[in-house]
Amino acid sequence: MKKYTNKILIISAIVLVLGLVIGYTIDFQTGYRSGRIKYEERDLDSLNMVIRDALDETEDTVTVTATDTETPSDNKTEMSHQ
Repeated sequence: MKKYTNKILIISAIVLVLGLVIGYTIDFQTGYRSGRIKYEERDLDSLNMVIRDALDETEDTVTVTATDTETPSDNKTEMSHQ
């Protein structure tokens, strides 16, 4: 029985991977045909793409806006020592 364990595990892993690949392929095909997934050809040298790339690089910083209403005192936890 022990010598068949590795074969069973390998076959199970292969079946699982094939099932995932087939499942995602079917989901992608049905999504593309129904219009849920759309293909847009983009010109990578266009000005819009250059601006989008520049904006993506600057979005790594976190900004705090004036619309944030939470004050630091709202986050305090009360501790009692007995």
